[in-house]
Amino acid sequence: DRFEDWSNLVIDNESLYIGTQGSLQAFDLTTTEFLWQFELPLQDRWFLDSQMLLYGFLNQMVKMVAGSTKDLETFSEPTIIDNTIYVGCSNGYLYALN
Repeated sequence: DRFEDWSNLVIDNESLYIGTQGSLQAFDLTTTEFLWQFELPLQDRWFLDSQMLLYGFLNQMVKMVAGSTKDLETFSEPTIIDNTIYVGCSNGYLYALN
């Protein structure tokens, strides 16, 4: 990823979190080792939610027209409250990861 595609870094006691295009990533602060990645569940949910269906369809159309293979969804800067990571996404949803 290019740097302008990343959100601001958020750090807790043990990990560093960063939002990128299409995913939220976590790294160990001590070792800088990659810990985990949360990717948008968009494709799995299209048929369940009309808003997601429309958003997913428009997203795919824009990607095709632009000739892009990158996800157009971006995550905002994560916030950590009581061991839960909250992160917004350009698809209009707020995700809570615990």
